[in-house]
Amino acid sequence: MPTTVHTGGDLSALHAGGHAVYARWKRRTRGPDRWGKERGAVLDAVLVASERADGRVRQRFICHLGRVTEDEADRDHIRVRFWRDVASRLAGGYAVGGQAYIVTPEVRSRIEQALAARVPKPTPEEIAAADAAGRALWTTGGPPPVM
Repeated sequence: MPTTVHTGGDLSALHAGGHAVYARWKRRTRGPDRWGKERGAVLDAVLVASERADGRVRQRFICHLGRVTEDEADRDHIRVRFWRDVASRLAGGYAVGGQAYIVTPEVRSRIEQALAARVPKPTPEEIAAADAAGRALWTTGGPPPVM
């Protein structure tokens, strides 16, 4: 569902008016890896604004929110990384083509709900486990040997 974000001359000011801003998924298929194994498609979450130009509605790219592959979207550490990317990119405002886009808390909430339908948000326990596993990799110098 499109949401309205206020636009203005600079990123610090909110002005009346606005554009419908929403998250959109772009799916890109990948060929097999070097061993011939099929790989899952890449899903890119992007933030776009719906604008009218020359009497037609156009999508204006605002920013890339995150990327996940279909075959890894259920892995906790992948979801944690994806949602950290999304959070950092939704934290501020954006200037595109002389137009400023400010993501308000209400808009951010709706965008996050739309993204969570495809990539569920990790729980605090899953975040803690992914962080612990990441720290273990750094302290031991790599993943455990496969037996």
